[in-house]
Amino acid sequence: MPLEISQIATMEQAITLGAVALLAAVSVVLLILLLVYRKRMHRRLRYLARLEHEASRKYRSAALDSRSLLDQSPQIILVFKRHAPVLVHANPQALHVFDKTSVEALMDDVISKPDAWLDRPHTLIDFDDWLDRARSHGVERREWCFKAGPEGRLWVDGVVANGVFDGQPARIFSATNIHDHKRAQRIAELRNSALMKIMSDCSLEDAIDSLTAVVEAIIPGSGCVIALHDEQKAILKPIGTTPFACRFRSVFKTIPRKFGATSLGSAAYTARRVVSEQLREDPHWHGYQTSTDQLGVASSWVEVLFDHAGAVQGVVAIFGSEPRRLAAEEVSNLLPAVSLITLAIERHGWFNQLQSTLASERIIRQIGVELVNIDETSFVPDVQGVLEKIQSEFGLGSATLWSRSLTSEYFLPVSEGVKSQGVSLDQVSELIGSGDSRYLMPRDSLYGSLGNTPSQKPILLVPITEERYTLIGFLAIQARHVYVASSTIEHLTIIASMFSTALMRRRLLEFLSESIEEERLARKTVEGELSAAREIQMSMVPSGGKFSRRYDRWNLAACLSPAKAVGGDFYDVITRPDGKLLITVGDVSDKGVPAALFMARTIAMLNLLAKDEIDNLTDLLQRLNRELCSGNDACMFVTMVLVLLDLTTGKIEYINAGHNPPLLVNYVTAPQFMRGESGPPLGLYESPGYRVNKSRIEPGSSLIVYSDGVTEAFNESGHEFGEDRLVAVGYRTQSIQSDLLGEIVEEVSRFAGYAPQSDDMTIMTIEHIGVG
Repeated sequence: MPLEISQIATMEQAITLGAVALLAAVSVVLLILLLVYRKRMHRRLRYLARLEHEASRKYRSAALDSRSLLDQSPQIILVFKRHAPVLVHANPQALHVFDKTSVEALMDDVISKPDAWLDRPHTLIDFDDWLDRARSHGVERREWCFKAGPEGRLWVDGVVANGVFDGQPARIFSATNIHDHKRAQRIAELRNSALMKIMSDCSLEDAIDSLTAVVEAIIPGSGCVIALHDEQKAILKPIGTTPFACRFRSVFKTIPRKFGATSLGSAAYTARRVVSEQLREDPHWHGYQTSTDQLGVASSWVEVLFDHAGAVQGVVAIFGSEPRRLAAEEVSNLLPAVSLITLAIERHGWFNQLQSTLASERIIRQIGVELVNIDETSFVPDVQGVLEKIQSEFGLGSATLWSRSLTSEYFLPVSEGVKSQGVSLDQVSELIGSGDSRYLMPRDSLYGSLGNTPSQKPILLVPITEERYTLIGFLAIQARHVYVASSTIEHLTIIASMFSTALMRRRLLEFLSESIEEERLARKTVEGELSAAREIQMSMVPSGGKFSRRYDRWNLAACLSPAKAVGGDFYDVITRPDGKLLITVGDVSDKGVPAALFMARTIAMLNLLAKDEIDNLTDLLQRLNRELCSGNDACMFVTMVLVLLDLTTGKIEYINAGHNPPLLVNYVTAPQFMRGESGPPLGLYESPGYRVNKSRIEPGSSLIVYSDGVTEAFNESGHEFGEDRLVAVGYRTQSIQSDLLGEIVEEVSRFAGYAPQSDDMTIMTIEHIGVG
């Protein structure tokens, strides 16, 4: 038992020693491992320290490189703290843009001052909101406009992103300058807007305002004004409602178009561009220093605006606040805008001209109607009314009408109230004889002859011509100001052609009136002379053309009716010494005065020869023929029936010298023409042969001797009375006791009706009273 206890104790001791030895061994191993670990850790720490030192060195180098890169970047770089809008860095480009020398100055003068920012949507609050959105979203991009740069506005394309700067969280703003692009875009938008206004129905002032904005956008910091040329007043009138245009108009209401009246007036006068680099020293602006100081301008560039015909429409003037001269590139950029301004003004002028033309055409038509309907009895008042209408409708100072006299080489005023003795044709023709309108100046000699012109303004002479370009009048026009607008002159030329018709009608009526009066007086004279000639002619035939005489048992009656006042027919009854009657009826060739004169000569010669004792009719007629042939240069002739009647026996001897055959009417046989032998008319041949025919007029019979005016009388249908109707009248008178001569005259008159008498008509009836 004790062994067992001892053994057990020994065994426990052995176990304890073994455990201690094992523990010691383990401890040694652990110590050795610890030492090894510590040695390794020490090397590790030294390695890590070296790595940390290298990393720190590289980081510091990288930070310096990043700042250098930011500073060298052409972009605008602004670095803000991550959680507050505090500027911690700005590259040199940013400092230059904002014209600052340090980050602190940029922060104090710009970033933290609301007044240093533009209006919405580019205020300081809007910028802070942009930074806040970038912090939330990590990155935010947009276009932004700062209150910076030469123009006071700077457009950038910016990005705000979260990042680290100098080991600190930051928000980095980087932006590219896009100001030139935005300005070009803005100019293009303004130009397109202006072009749309030009092509639309907007007012000229609206279009000019848009084009002024284009010019001011092309030349930053400039002020632009456009002035239109008033040709009648010879002035320039600024227009537009832009701020600078309003200020300019408050200083310059109008500008005279003359050299030295600012560079605008000089440019319009010379029709050339005028550049003034320094207004204080420029002669064009001499005397206008107060005005330029009010406007705050120091330089100007003035371009003339021309229309398609080369006439001055106006000027465009660009002013700068500093003495300068526009660069060639700026001028090149300006010229398209100047062309648009010219187009706007010209298109507005075309539109106004179209409206004016339509209105003028209406007015011209009305004037034309009034001129056509002018009453000649009130010509001057009516013309004055038309002239007053022209003066009112076309805005003229005065309008007068001058007409060429019919009786002298002078032009006389037709208008009322013009005191003038007239102007000579030579003076007027020298000015407007070519047919073109021309101004008459106060210094011209003709000026004072056109009446009272106290205004001493030029007078426009508008010629009035007839179809052959003969000057018959002119319009004398004065403008309300100085000159008449060219468009108005064109309308006045048309109106002048209308006045031409009125003046030609008046001249024609005056001429006709004078001609009619002269003709009336001449006709009266001629009628008096013809009346006297008719009386003389009728006095040369028995009883003045209405003959009736009774000889015992004979009745002789005759009538003579000339176709004109005087004629060539005749009759005569001559009592011979032996008691016989020499009866004749004749017809002279032709009518009127020549025939009457030849007839008078024939009767006078016949009466003279009949008094001689010539028993033979043939000898009598031949002697008469020789007398008529003598001096007969006109080759006139006379036909004749010459009858020698024995009142006791009723025997007759007769000769027919180319005349109508006599008609014998008795109460036994039918009427018959006595167609015996006939000789030629008297006055044609100097030695003709005439044979005497013999017959007898029985009691109860009648002999009718007549001229061709009876048988050749025409009615309205152109038919002749003829011999048959004359025979028919003879038949009727056989059965009744009637006035033979009256029956014949009445029948011829009834047949002719209203037809005019075409020839002299003579009828002689020889009635033997009794029963055969």
